[in-house]
Amino acid sequence: GLPPAVQLGADADTTCAHTADGRVWCFGEAAPVPAPLPGVTGARRLSVADRFVCVVEADGGVRCLGGFGERRADDRVPGLSGVVDLRHSGLVACGRGPTGRLQCAPLPHPTTGFGSGPQWPIPLESLKYPPMDDAADVVVEMATICARPADGRWTCVGEAQGEPIDADRLADLDGAEALVLVDSEIG
Repeated sequence: GLPPAVQLGADADTTCAHTADGRVWCFGEAAPVPAPLPGVTGARRLSVADRFVCVVEADGGVRCLGGFGERRADDRVPGLSGVVDLRHSGLVACGRGPTGRLQCAPLPHPTTGFGSGPQWPIPLESLKYPPMDDAADVVVEMATICARPADGRWTCVGEAQGEPIDADRLADLDGAEALVLVDSEIG
């Protein structure tokens, strides 16, 4: 029952498909039959992680739904606009603009939404991400954000186990075409 997909995203127990008509269908452990997410139309990109489904809308804005559609579909992520590609964790979403400009923003609290307090998910003033105007790729895992310019070296900021990332541990990333963060300490 799933229409042809143009992009897939998956988490531990849910898989979502972005279809050519701009809808997002999800299925998994809690919902074994594929069904479209209510209120999501015109999606251009999809990111699935940490119980959030985030979509890039036709205007480049980003909308994230917690609990795979249990939240209302009107939670646009403040601070993200003109996005053409997107990655996120349960704490933060990062998008690239058409020229590669990187922008990141905290995600909403899973129960109370945006503006629910200065410490959730992380204080906006403490959100750090690699300043980059020509990002070719971005990877996000919890409070760690890594980005790579089209012809350059990966740059990572954030923390692992509550401590700032040790830049010396990233020396072996020179020339890496791709990076996968599987948890806050392992790449």
